[in-house]
Amino acid sequence: MLLDRTHRSWAFLSAVIFAVATASYVIYAEMSPRGPTGGSLMGLLYGIVGSAFMIFAGLLAGRKQLPFWRLGSAQFWLRGHLWLGTLSVPLILFHAGFGLGGVVEQLLWGFFAIVVLSGFFGLAMQHLLPRLLTSQVPRETFGAQVPYLRKRNRLLSDRLVSKVCGRLPVKDDSLLPQLQRLTEFAVDIQSREKSAKGKAEKDEVREAKAGWTSRVDDEDTSLFRDVARFAKTSGWCRTENDLSTLLLDVYDFPGITPAAEEPKKDAAKPAPKAKAAGGMSPLEMMKAKQAAAKGGSKADSGAGGKKKPSPLDMIRGKASKSTAALPSGGKADKPVVKKAAGGGSQKPDPVPKIVDDVDAEVAAVEKLLTEKYGYSSELAGDAAKRTRKFIQTEEQAAAEAARKTEAEKQAAAQKKGAEAAKAAGGGAAKAASPLDMIRKGGAAAKKSGSADKPAAKSPLELMKSKAGGGKSGGAASKPAAPKPPAPKKASVKREVLRTEELRDFYLQTVRPYLASSGRDGRLADSTESSRAFTQMRATLPVELHETLESLQQYCDELRQFNEQRRLHRWLHYWLALHIPFSIGLFVLFVFHVLMSLRVVPWNFPFKL
Repeated sequence: MLLDRTHRSWAFLSAVIFAVATASYVIYAEMSPRGPTGGSLMGLLYGIVGSAFMIFAGLLAGRKQLPFWRLGSAQFWLRGHLWLGTLSVPLILFHAGFGLGGVVEQLLWGFFAIVVLSGFFGLAMQHLLPRLLTSQVPRETFGAQVPYLRKRNRLLSDRLVSKVCGRLPVKDDSLLPQLQRLTEFAVDIQSREKSAKGKAEKDEVREAKAGWTSRVDDEDTSLFRDVARFAKTSGWCRTENDLSTLLLDVYDFPGITPAAEEPKKDAAKPAPKAKAAGGMSPLEMMKAKQAAAKGGSKADSGAGGKKKPSPLDMIRGKASKSTAALPSGGKADKPVVKKAAGGGSQKPDPVPKIVDDVDAEVAAVEKLLTEKYGYSSELAGDAAKRTRKFIQTEEQAAAEAARKTEAEKQAAAQKKGAEAAKAAGGGAAKAASPLDMIRKGGAAAKKSGSADKPAAKSPLELMKSKAGGGKSGGAASKPAAPKPPAPKKASVKREVLRTEELRDFYLQTVRPYLASSGRDGRLADSTESSRAFTQMRATLPVELHETLESLQQYCDELRQFNEQRRLHRWLHYWLALHIPFSIGLFVLFVFHVLMSLRVVPWNFPFKL
């Protein structure tokens, strides 16, 4: 219950009663010759009113046990319990004249003080702890739901790790018997599905598969149904009834093997292949033919027989004969293939990313590598500096483009000047290369050739005609058809490395923490937990970081549940002290009243 503006009327009424009681007590104490006593008329009046307030505050517990009685709202009783119970303290003090009395009265005062102080402590906790829960436990839930969520997170984390690390051996878990029964049920269903023939048998197996919930305890049926629904939504299985098959791929129990991993009976001994004529298999016949062809070619070459030349050998032979008639008597120069300035094929320059501030972008990269991936500051700074050449501002990009344009203009001007100089110095006789002579001879033959006799082709033209598919050079060549786009190479899924380290970390550190109360172990402390997961991120490849993030979230959630339970203990367990002492207070109150009735002077004088 929180103190807010709705308590104004109760606060005002309590203040008025307290002011009247205080003023009357001052007058009563001044006018009493023997001082204020509990047996006087005013003392009894204070005691009766204070006791009535205490009884009203104590009736709140009975009102909670009878919710069907229309005796005021819950807020009315709570506010009356708070304000009238607090107001009973000064009235009882006025009744006793601020004295402790005998042994019974002193014991009564002790119980009364414990009840009042524990009530104020509970009120303070109700004001402070909800704020702590909001700030420290963002995933707060109902306390009765915490065991259910812990089991659910454990099953989901097992699935995440088994997806990359394979089946997991599970030990010391409260869910172990149910998981083993479900996996045995999945093996039986798989064997029945494999042997089922006909629609009737398949329908029977499907109905049996829908009865997987009979293998789990009644108290955990909703848990496994929720996990099955989540698995279907996440695409882990096709229907909710496939949960047992999914668990078979997650957990590794001795003697339980999925049907996909069972060795085939016929695979141990391969079936003998049919023998061809002569007792040889087709593979042996192929090997024999290859060996005979290889031996025959060697024999022909050894006996002086000539091997039929290939078209490429014929072209090379003609080219060698034509070079014999060259003036120099030597071989023709090899054609010079122009290469790029850097030698060989050049890759296109990377297109830089346009940003507003290069330094800020580099700092952001360094921060990302340091905080998220756990790199050291030195390594992250070095890697971030290397990204500077891939990012530019708009001004830098414009300057770079202008520089490239100017360089291209200068290169074009130099090339034009070189061509002009070459044309001006053409008077000097230059020795023609053999390749130029071949080209000139081909051109002259084309000019002087008659219409009925085709012109002789040079070796270079012969090579071109052969490459062109044997088409005649005189015919008009058709434009080349556009080449179809090259098919994209199939992306090969890279094998994830170092999964054994993740498996060991999960089985030795994470899962024992998730299966326990969450109060012990390295991961129970938030600082140690963050350090452990940061070390694993720095060790394992990037492909496993998403799994690590999910595991860390499950551990953080369990730690928050424990913090919620601790705060709820402070929020509610003070009642374990407040209620018993309240009952003891009422017992002592009745005893005090019975004792006081024997000594109360009933012949009161009319003066106070």
